[in-house]
Amino acid sequence: MKKILMILSAAAMLAACTTKQTYTINGHIEGDSMDLFNGIAILTSRDSENPTKDTVQIRENKFKFEGTIQTPVFHYISIPGISGVLPIFLENADYVITGHQDSLPKAKIEGGESQQLIKEYNNKIDEVSNRYNIRELIRDMRVPTTTEERKAEAESLYYACQEELSKYKDSMMQAHPLTHFYLNMFQNDMRDMELAEVIKIKDEFKADKKFKGNRVVEKIEEYIAREQALEIGKVAPEIVLPTPTGEEIKLSDIYSKNKITMIDFWAGWCGPCRNFNPTLVKIYNEYHDKGFEVYGVSLDKTKEKWEEAIKEDKLPWIHVSELKYWNGEYTKLYNVNYIPQNLFVDQEGKIIARKISEEEIETLRRIDSSMASLLREVKITKADIESIIEQTIPDLHIID
Repeated sequence: MKKILMILSAAAMLAACTTKQTYTINGHIEGDSMDLFNGIAILTSRDSENPTKDTVQIRENKFKFEGTIQTPVFHYISIPGISGVLPIFLENADYVITGHQDSLPKAKIEGGESQQLIKEYNNKIDEVSNRYNIRELIRDMRVPTTTEERKAEAESLYYACQEELSKYKDSMMQAHPLTHFYLNMFQNDMRDMELAEVIKIKDEFKADKKFKGNRVVEKIEEYIAREQALEIGKVAPEIVLPTPTGEEIKLSDIYSKNKITMIDFWAGWCGPCRNFNPTLVKIYNEYHDKGFEVYGVSLDKTKEKWEEAIKEDKLPWIHVSELKYWNGEYTKLYNVNYIPQNLFVDQEGKIIARKISEEEIETLRRIDSSMASLLREVKITKADIESIIEQTIPDLHIID
């Protein structure tokens, strides 16, 4: 037994010693463009917080990138003068890229364990989506002229497609635990998971030495910390932002004067936000005098578009914005990764509910006595709101 353990230990040490510490990308793009005979290729990371860029010369349709990477993430290869970009999941491995100038995004990539797993996953998405004819299903679900019978059929097939893809993704993740592939998929899915499960999976990666210093793991830790600060009963983080006129308004100055304040993350360019605004206007007009206020935080890019949306939708409540799209400080602080998104606080600023859907809000509005109770009882709990909703729409639930 001792001899076997020694052999296993030696094998582990050898594997550790032979783990590749650098990456190489050898590319060959066919075509007669002068940009491929004497041009440049650019390798850019997708990490907006820590962007990197490498540029190499192209000689007779060939290029080569070399380097080392601590946190494997998606990168893009582009060639000025050639349309499109080629995504590549870059880790310390050897890659060979072959393609044609007319279809750079479809170039073939060989090498890299995570890259090949992602390719396998994407191929399955294409196969299943084509089998269900997903584009036709989405069209028939949205087009007003679709018959009710066809719409119901399209919705049924669409959800069957999503279910099949979800099961396949789960099976792939289970087959490849504690890999960069798993971590990449997990990072995208964690916002739909219970926080306790997110913490459990994060701890498993944290304990694995090969993920030491991994920036994705660190980002997940930061996400968890922000989620914990937004738990029911916690005081909402302060927001101080300017209105369209330039006046800075504190969130705390608003909720301290009202029984219930809704923090509404939205944008003028967001279709679902604009579709919900008429409902929110009705709720506001109905309950504002009873102590209900809205503090609208816009993710717009320009002041003009922001003001235009406020005017067109006739939104009477308080509006503030950083005008930084998804890159705002408070967008990150409140873990906003989709809009519309909301958060409700009482007069002390304590969080009483998060991420209530349009249907759930509309349900509360229709149950007038319950809504009045909500406005009177500033210490209402998440369970109280769920109970109100479940009495009317049992299938709905509030997401933390």
